[in-house]
Amino acid sequence: MRWFIYLVTLLLVIFHLVSSQECPSGTPDGCRCQNRVFNCSGLGLNNMPTSLSSLSNFDVIDLSNNDLVNVPLGAFQNLPVQRIILKNNAITEIRPGGFDNLNLLTSINLEMNGLSILEQTGFNLLTSLTELLLAGNPVDCSNDANAWLKSWMVTADSSVLTGDCSSTGTISDALDSVAEPSAAVFSFEKAEYSALESAGVATVTVSRRGIVGTRVDFGVMVSDGVAVVNYDFVAPVDPRHTMLTGQTRMDLDILLIDDAEMEIDESFMVTIAIEARGEANMGTIGTYGTTIVIILDNDSPVQTTSSPVATTSNPESSTQAKGEPTDPGMMMTTDDLNQSPQPNTKSVNVAAIVIPIVLIMVIIAVIAGYIWYRRTRTINKETTAGIYSVL
Repeated sequence: MRWFIYLVTLLLVIFHLVSSQECPSGTPDGCRCQNRVFNCSGLGLNNMPTSLSSLSNFDVIDLSNNDLVNVPLGAFQNLPVQRIILKNNAITEIRPGGFDNLNLLTSINLEMNGLSILEQTGFNLLTSLTELLLAGNPVDCSNDANAWLKSWMVTADSSVLTGDCSSTGTISDALDSVAEPSAAVFSFEKAEYSALESAGVATVTVSRRGIVGTRVDFGVMVSDGVAVVNYDFVAPVDPRHTMLTGQTRMDLDILLIDDAEMEIDESFMVTIAIEARGEANMGTIGTYGTTIVIILDNDSPVQTTSSPVATTSNPESSTQAKGEPTDPGMMMTTDDLNQSPQPNTKSVNVAAIVIPIVLIMVIIAVIAGYIWYRRTRTINKETTAGIYSVL
């Protein structure tokens, strides 16, 4: 009997070793990685672990019971996780792109934090999200920024939204009285962007709120300021872009031309344009329908203050100020800037599935063999006793 106990213990140890996982580099001390769960709960963390971007083989991320104050841009971007637990922190802000392109994510637990506003741009391309837990947050149900939650509850299958308003009543009840948005609202996230001339690219971000359950096309137009197209920057080859279903923000790159001239900082304007399709209201323009992009000169040792954007531009005068036009054969071109996000593919650890099954089968076989062995001995003893009794 003792050998049987030793065998079962050995098999259990092997099963534990197989089910455990190695935590990726950059994981804080005290975190546990096992059974596809990344658990850093209760460690007093003030910042997101730097190893989050490497969690390609985990289904659950548990960062509960820490001291996190926000969810930064791209904190969980493109991860194949199904549940994120941020319960009982000090989170007051979900920054744009905080939860970004998580196609397998079904549940977010934000209970017991300090969230009053949940900006829609913080929840981008969450096509599988069905559970948002907000109990214990002072949610301002009267703020229009939270109205998108009603559209999410309508479009998500079997959606679950928990939590109470900061005033009275539950969030779900408060949203019943909120009118659903009639169109998508497009806006740049900032009124002004800047980039070094030597960087070669300036990035602006377009956000969408309101209706996000549809695919919507929009355009972006650039216009001269002090900076002139084809001398200081390159206009996009295709100004048309598409927001996919569930997408709330998109980064757009504008190529900059780096020259050797010492000059003042220059600027140009970028404007959002909504395409009309018959009588359909495809969207409206929000707070920042136009943004200013400032090109910071890197040739001068002393940077001057940024110059204002000209309200009108004269191509002829611009050409005189900049010299002869650039040779068209030397002009920079751009690829399509609208790269559609690709869905995540969830990696499957075959060994983690097959080995436990084999171990269970071995244990069952050992138990069955032991029972058969005991049964055979009993029968043999009874047979021997019968023979002796006859003799």
